[in-house]
Amino acid sequence: MGSLIGVIIIVAIIVLGGIYFWGKRSASEEPGTVNGEVQSLENDLNAADISIDAELNAVDSSLQGQ
Repeated sequence: MGSLIGVIIIVAIIVLGGIYFWGKRSASEEPGTVNGEVQSLENDLNAADISIDAELNAVDSSLQGQ
C-alpha cells in the first residue's frame, strides 16, 4: 500500500511540474515577439533574393557580352 501511495505522489509531482513548465513556456512566447522574429526572417530572405538576382544579372550580362 505504501509503494502505491509513493507512485501516486511521484506521478502527481511530474504532472504538476509539466503544467508549470508548459505555462512558463507559453507565457514567454508573446505574439509580438514571434511576429517580430518572422518579420526579421522575411527581411533576411528578401535581402538574399535581391543579392541572388544581382548575381544572376551579372552572369547573364557577362554571357551576353561574349
